[in-house]
Amino acid sequence: MELMEGLLTRRSVRQYTNQKVSPADITDIVKAAMYAPSARNQQVWEFVVITDQDKLAQFSAGLPSAPMAKTAAFAVAVCADLNRAASPEYWEQDCAAAMQNMLLACHAKGIGSVWVGMHPHEEREDVVKKVCHIPENIKIHSLMIAGYPEKPAQEAQRFHEEYIHQNEWKD
Repeated sequence: MELMEGLLTRRSVRQYTNQKVSPADITDIVKAAMYAPSARNQQVWEFVVITDQDKLAQFSAGLPSAPMAKTAAFAVAVCADLNRAASPEYWEQDCAAAMQNMLLACHAKGIGSVWVGMHPHEEREDVVKKVCHIPENIKIHSLMIAGYPEKPAQEAQRFHEEYIHQNEWKD
């Protein structure tokens, strides 16, 4: 798959088969996250890979926005260690870029995925921290839930030329 095709055809997938994802593919996906840009190249991110079905079921039960976790092959919690941040005001952007890289890496491997936001909802972050025993000083940005898609994703038309402004804002 070429890059532009991947960018234009990636969709959120919330229904998965019971097929496992190989550890090598999961490592490649997290590796892609680590190649995302970050402010001042700080790379304050940390990743918790969850393949344990009991933990995935706990996400499904404890996070209203993650019912699909119970059928997923794996999830990745995208976290940040602010103690390592030279520019702590950018950690959210850095983690978002890492998440996008993971979503695209999944798509390139034929794995479906969905981005589930955690921060700034402390009650959501607390669920992930409890299930994965994450220290209090670590921020939970988001959770990627993934597995092989149960059915092909629908095509979408998202390009809207009217949202592009040349040189200045024009209504």
